[in-house]
This record gives sequence, C-alpha cells and structure tokens, in this order.
Amino acid sequence: MTPAALWNLAQEGASLLILIGTPIIAWLLWCLRREFVKREECERCRKEISDRQTALESLQGVDAGRRESLAQTLRDMPTSKDFSEIRLAMKDLAGDLRTMQAQIQGQADILKIVKEQGDTLHNYILTKGL
Repeated sequence: MTPAALWNLAQEGASLLILIGTPIIAWLLWCLRREFVKREECERCRKEISDRQTALESLQGVDAGRRESLAQTLRDMPTSKDFSEIRLAMKDLAGDLRTMQAQIQGQADILKIVKEQGDTLHNYILTKGL
C-alpha cells in the first residue's frame, strides 16, 4: 500500500468516524447534562426542602399544643358518673318543684276562699249598710 492510498483510507475512516462519532458524543453529552444538576438548581431545591421541613416542624409544634389542649379539655369534661349525679340532682329538683307547686296551689285555694269570704262580707256590708 502506498502512502497516498493509506492517506485516502485514513481520510475516509476519519470522515466515517466523525459521521458516526459526532451524534454519539452529542448523545453522551446530553445524557451527562441530564444526569447532573446545576449548582443553582440544587441550592434552590435544598432551600425549598429546608423551608418545607421548617414549616412541618412548626406545624408539629402547633399540633402538639393542640393535642395537649384537647387532652386537657377532655380531662375537664364531665364523665358518665358526673352525668348520673346531675340526673339524680335534676330528679330531686323536679320532686321539690312538684312539692312547691302543690303548696302554691293549696295557698291559691286558700286565697280563693278568703277572697270569697271577703266578697261576701263586702256585699253584706253594702246591702245591710252597717
């Protein structure tokens, strides 16, 4: 093989290598670019994650306070025993009210009788003229 033939073969091989190699190199660079993250984007994502974490931690603190407040409210609420005592007290009050109603009704009857006697005396005095 002559040097000119080798030169032609090298030129054809190089152009074939460039023709095939360029898209492969471009594809590799594109893949690498997709694989690695830019520093600015990484910092932005880290800041977002940090902000979210801070927000969640503050919410957890609020939730803990709310849970404690709810637990205290539940401890302060009346129990079934308390409701039973309230029911018994209300029944006692109902009985006392019935007793008072009967007494008031008896007094109303007595007042009615006294009023009738007073009216009778008034009429007697008016008709007889004492």
